[in-house]
Amino acid sequence: MNVLLPRLGDYIVSHTTEIIERWVRSVDAQNDLESSESLTRAQLIDHLPALISELGNRLKHAGIELTDAEPQSARTHGFHRWQQGYEIGELVRESALVRQIIAVDFLDRFEQIEPKFDRLARREAEAVVQQFFSDMVVAFTRHFAQEQRKALRLAEQNSDAILESALDAIVVIAADGKVREWNPAAEAMFGYTRAEAMGKELASLIIPPELREQHRRGLAHYLRTGEGVVLGRRIEVQAVRADGTRLFVELAITPHQAEEQTLFTGSIRDITERQAAEQARQQLAAIVESSADAILSTDIDGNITSWNDGARQLLGYTAEEAIGQPVAIIVPEELRAQEKALLERIGRGERISAFETKRCRKDRQQVDVSVTISPLFDNKGRVTGFSRITRDITRRKQTQEELRRQKEAAELANQAKDRFLATLSHELRTPLNPVLMWAFATAENEQLDPELREGLEMICRNVELEARLIDDLLDLTRVARGKLKLDLRLCHADELLHNALNIMRSQLARKSLQVSIKLEASNHRILADPTRIGQVFWNLLANAAKFTPEKGEISVRSFDAAPGILGFEISDSGRGIDVDVVPRLFKPFQQGRAGNEGLGLGLTICRAILNLHDGLITGRNRTDGPGAVFTVELKTIRISTAEHSEQILDESGESPSLRILIVEDHEHTAAVMRKLLAREGHDVQVATTMRKAMEILHSSRIDLLVSDLGLPDGNGFQVMRELTNISGAKGIAISGYGMEQDVERSNRAGFSAHLTKPINMVKLKETIKQVIAGH
Repeated sequence: MNVLLPRLGDYIVSHTTEIIERWVRSVDAQNDLESSESLTRAQLIDHLPALISELGNRLKHAGIELTDAEPQSARTHGFHRWQQGYEIGELVRESALVRQIIAVDFLDRFEQIEPKFDRLARREAEAVVQQFFSDMVVAFTRHFAQEQRKALRLAEQNSDAILESALDAIVVIAADGKVREWNPAAEAMFGYTRAEAMGKELASLIIPPELREQHRRGLAHYLRTGEGVVLGRRIEVQAVRADGTRLFVELAITPHQAEEQTLFTGSIRDITERQAAEQARQQLAAIVESSADAILSTDIDGNITSWNDGARQLLGYTAEEAIGQPVAIIVPEELRAQEKALLERIGRGERISAFETKRCRKDRQQVDVSVTISPLFDNKGRVTGFSRITRDITRRKQTQEELRRQKEAAELANQAKDRFLATLSHELRTPLNPVLMWAFATAENEQLDPELREGLEMICRNVELEARLIDDLLDLTRVARGKLKLDLRLCHADELLHNALNIMRSQLARKSLQVSIKLEASNHRILADPTRIGQVFWNLLANAAKFTPEKGEISVRSFDAAPGILGFEISDSGRGIDVDVVPRLFKPFQQGRAGNEGLGLGLTICRAILNLHDGLITGRNRTDGPGAVFTVELKTIRISTAEHSEQILDESGESPSLRILIVEDHEHTAAVMRKLLAREGHDVQVATTMRKAMEILHSSRIDLLVSDLGLPDGNGFQVMRELTNISGAKGIAISGYGMEQDVERSNRAGFSAHLTKPINMVKLKETIKQVIAGH
């Protein structure tokens, strides 16, 4: 039995209301059917739930031998008492619509939700549905005929109605073998209209050429002797359609006398699909027997009743050894109670999907398996046992375990990589810190020569850029994990662009590149991380310079891309973007054939930065000549809002004089920070070790701790925790480590802020002001 048919039966029964609604709509849509007030239709609506339920039972029991099946089916279909006044033709036609809805629409839908419902399974299901509705028509017409004989004695009318509406082909021939009646079902089955068939010899119409003489001899023999081998019983034979194609039919021929002549009435049913389904069942049985999966069944008491070769290969028992044994021989003892409870749930109608468990082999070794259990029913719908499909998943389990180990190894490797990058970042940043702080503080002296001041500002920008390049490797990790952080401020995008151009000036001059700038946007004010947006501009300008030949051109312009959207376009006269690179332009470690410098991370980080700003970046080749064009779009801040906010940001009073403890083991950084903070009027002490810092904390009153995190005899976290125990003073962590976990750890230790080296003096002063103010 196809295990999917019971599921299909449940599925169809569960959609009874929808089937009826679909049928009602179909009837309403067809003008040739009776109106919605038809008595036949009203009665059929009442009867349809019982019919659909019976169809569900038929599907559940398909393939199970039933005794007296046809009378039982007829009794079931005829149980409904039809009120006088219904039309048998209308009843058959409208029930045919129900069959069409189920056999086409709902089998299509079931096929979509049940992957195993393949062509063979569908053919078998269609055969069952077809047989059911054929039986139903026979039952309807028999019931109708009985009522008509009793009430009206109009057998001729009954016969005409049956003939017109029967799903089986009904053909009547005379003693000369010529057609005397040909109903619509015969027209549909064989392809001849009634007019074409009437008066023609039946043998020349539908009987295969090689069987025609045999038919004619049999007809003549009956007329001579009254004996007919095929009369009065159902036989299965081949027939031929008008187009020459063949089909298998079930034929029942009944002779009778009418108008003083012998007539033969043939009831013909197309069983082509049933034959195909039978072949499919035989093929399925062969597949089950040869399946690599273990397929077995048990009775209701748990004794094994079938056992295929796949079960022998997986579990070690032959069919002779297994059949008759309790299924417990293959179920580990510790799982038997659990499986018993599972079978009880399945027996109550609960659906259990495939589950993973273990099975015992004959040699008592346990194997990992996936098991699907389905109930088996008798002809009364009672559960008589269970079928089990068992699949060996040992290899899959081993693969999963290997993948788990590989995942753990990859995570450990990632952690090691992160530690390495953090350490490398720290070692590279730390020497830059005093350079940046001293150059930045010196550049603030308004009495300096303008050219010298401009040079110091250039040093600051380039040091900050160098720190940003160091961050690129860390940024890639942040991008991958979605942890790229922003320090949002009100700023001018055009100024950030000019800063990036100033950094690039020497590189542009070396290649004699011409740069044209047209800033035509009406508003350049944005809420953004200035360092990050500057990084975007620098990356795009650096790419343009790298791919543009000497004495080439780079064009930069700003424009209003849309209301509230600021656009920047950076184009060059280089070779353009390689065609094979375009699809992966913004992916990491991707470069064109001409680009063999750098790591190929710039555009990836640019896109991540702009995504965090709700911005956009695109790249393409120029259409007016060689070269590439990159477009950046950013949201703007309304000018009135920006100006008001800038006024607020510019309103800053003098910071109060503070007692500050600097804990820093890098000599030059400590010295520069001490001088610059003292220049701001603060009382500053310096400790180069944790031990010295602890001594100062216990001997002096401290308002603010500015501490490096990595110390030769401990760390800044310990210093901050000690300060918290002593007083309510605030702390600022300064470190070359910029990973998210470093920032989170400093927050947990009690620091109010975390600055990553190198830092400039303006940033340090702003942070001190915010921390002291409690922001």
